[in-house]
Amino acid sequence: NIITTHKILDRLYFHNGITARGSVFSNSAEGFRAESNIGLLVLKNTAVGGDIEFHLDNGAGSAVNFVTMESGSGNVGIGTSTPTQKLDVVGNGNFSGTVTASCGTLVCSDKRYKKNVQPIQNALANVMGIQGVNYYFKTEEYAEKGFNNNQQVGVIAQEIEQIIPEVVATDNNGFKSVDYAKLTPVLIEAIKEQQHIIQTQKESLEEHLKLIKKLLKQNYYSNMLEKEFDQRIDKLEAVLDESSEK
Repeated sequence: NIITTHKILDRLYFHNGITARGSVFSNSAEGFRAESNIGLLVLKNTAVGGDIEFHLDNGAGSAVNFVTMESGSGNVGIGTSTPTQKLDVVGNGNFSGTVTASCGTLVCSDKRYKKNVQPIQNALANVMGIQGVNYYFKTEEYAEKGFNNNQQVGVIAQEIEQIIPEVVATDNNGFKSVDYAKLTPVLIEAIKEQQHIIQTQKESLEEHLKLIKKLLKQNYYSNMLEKEFDQRIDKLEAVLDESSEK
């Protein structure tokens, strides 16, 4: 039921024996090798609903770092014996190529996992300090990475690290990566800050417009009164002139 090296000197030990179609070699420099002219290696747990597990010995007589293939669901687990997805990995992964998810990717974000939750500060100022760039990968210098020759769009990790260090990770060789998904909440808060500035300016402008209209209206009525006053003076002067002539 279990393939393991638990407390066994051989590199690979089959607890209940092995049946192979082809040739099997053991105790070699490779540890274990199975050859077949049809390129097929079948591992079967004869128990109903039984899973298949691979265990690696840590040298202290206990099995660790296992891989599990569930017979019912077909789920594969790395670092877990109870995979809930087709591929369930407990731990980090390193991919030199492109990871494609037809229905998107999910990031752990449940409130129950978090503590010391605080609003993001100075988001707009931080975003204003970020420079987006176009670039090409050094495909020849880093051929083992499997980079393509297409033009890219992104940011420079070293620059982002000076502004938002939480989104930058550094590997054992000193190379840096950016978690672009973590920039999203920063952008959200930056937009909210900018919208607050726009709203404040809009309200201030509306108040100024009201004041201008009020002043124009007062000036209009002032001009009307002045015009009416001048007309009355003219009439009085005309009456006085007529009286003088008589």
